[in-house]
Amino acid sequence: MDDVIVGAHRTKLNSEGSVITGKSYVLFGKTNGTAIDLGDIASASGTGGFVINGENNDDESGYYAH
Repeated sequence: MDDVIVGAHRTKLNSEGSVITGKSYVLFGKTNGTAIDLGDIASASGTGGFVINGENNDDESGYYAH
């Protein structure tokens, strides 16, 4: 698999808020067929990729990646 960007442009800054900042998940390519858990990448474990978070309301990071 090649490197991939997964856009989640309507995600909120936190689960209780209404600020829609968006997230872009950058997944590093793999040569085997093992699954990639977006939760692991979001937790900043440093393996498999990283997340780009929008900073302000309506930033919608990841909008053009869908």
